[in-house]
Amino acid sequence: LTKKQKKYVQIKSQTTQKLSGVAGSGKTRVLALRAANLASQNKSVLVVCFNITLVNYLVKQIKKAKFRFRPKNIRVVHFDGFRKTYRNLREIPWNNDDKLHTEELITDKKNNPNNTRNYDAILIDEGQDFEQHWFEFLKLFLTPHREILYTVDEKQNIYEKKLNWVGRGRWAVLEEGCRIPQQHLALINQFSETFLKQFTKDTENPKIVEPEEKQLFLFPTESKFYYKQCANFEATSNAVFNHIELFKKQKHHLSDIAVLVENHKEGIYLKSFLKKKYDNDFEITDIFSEDEKISRQKKLLFGYSASRSKKKLLMCTINSFKGWEAKDLIILIPNKSEKYISKLNYLIYTGITRVKDNLVVINNNPYYEKFFQKFKKEK
Repeated sequence: LTKKQKKYVQIKSQTTQKLSGVAGSGKTRVLALRAANLASQNKSVLVVCFNITLVNYLVKQIKKAKFRFRPKNIRVVHFDGFRKTYRNLREIPWNNDDKLHTEELITDKKNNPNNTRNYDAILIDEGQDFEQHWFEFLKLFLTPHREILYTVDEKQNIYEKKLNWVGRGRWAVLEEGCRIPQQHLALINQFSETFLKQFTKDTENPKIVEPEEKQLFLFPTESKFYYKQCANFEATSNAVFNHIELFKKQKHHLSDIAVLVENHKEGIYLKSFLKKKYDNDFEITDIFSEDEKISRQKKLLFGYSASRSKKKLLMCTINSFKGWEAKDLIILIPNKSEKYISKLNYLIYTGITRVKDNLVVINNNPYYEKFFQKFKKEK
C-alpha cells in the first residue's frame, strides 16, 4: 500500500471521508481493508455498492484482508437489495417514483431510528453510482460511532448521476494506476482527454500515472493491444471468436477472458454464436436474459461462479462489470446514434479500464475508428 492508501485504511470515528481515485488505483482494495480493520475492532460495518455483480467481488476482497474478525460484523449488500429488505420489514408499499419512495423510507426510519440494525461504519464503493437521497437514507443507519467512507471516480459515472452530494474538492486522490498495465496507460489517458473533455487537470480526476515505485504494479506483464474494426455484428462475433482462440493457444484459462457488451440483446446473440462455434463444448458465466428476474439471479451468482472455475468464459455488460477486472479483456463498441455518444464515452472508458493484461477493442462505431486506428499504428 502507498502512504495515502494506508491513511484511509485507518479507523476514524465521527468522520465522513471521500476517497477519489483513478481507475485501477486501489480504491476498492482500500475500502475492503478498512472494513476488515473496523470489524477486527468489533465494529459493525455496512458495505454498500450499486451493481449486484460487485457484491461477491467485495466479499472476496474483504476475505483477503489480513485482519481477524467475525464475519457477522460485516454486511455487504447492493443498495436496491438493502432498501428492499427495509421496505419489506417495515411493510411499506413500493412507489415507482424512486426519489419519493426513498423519502418515504427516510421518514419511517427517522420516526423509528432503532427499528432495525444500525452500523458503526458505512462504506460505499463506486459512490458515483449513487443518488443523494440514497446517501441520506443510508446515513440514518449509523450508530454514534458514525464513520463514513465513500470512493468516487467521476470518469466512471456511466449512469450520469448528479454528484453534488459527494462534494467538491480534493479530499484525497489516488492517481497511481497499480492494476492497469503500463502499456495501456497512454491509450486510456488519451481516450479520456479526447472523449471526456469535461475532465481537466484541475478536476478531481487527473491522468492515471505510473506508480512511483515500479513494483507497485500489481500485475507486471508484457501486455498487448489488439484492435479490429467491423462493419456489422456478425463480423464482430467472428472477431471475438478469433481472439478467444488466440488466448487459448497462449494457454490462458477461459476464466482469464472477459467479453463485455453494451446490452443484453448483443450478449445473448454472441453467447449463442460462441456455443455453436464450439458445438456447446464451451462453458460461459454470464448475466444475460430477456427475463429481468433471471438476469438478476445470474448477477447475484456471477462473482461466485466466476471465481469457482478456470474453465468458464466470462461475459457481461460493461455496466455490470464495473468494479471487476480481467486478464484478457475483449470489449465491443456498438454503433450508436450521436445522441448516445456522451454515455458511450463513459461506458468505453469504464470498460477499457477493467484490463489487467491484454486489451482487445472490437469496434462497430465509425465515431471512434480514427482514434483507435491511430493508436494501433503507434503500437
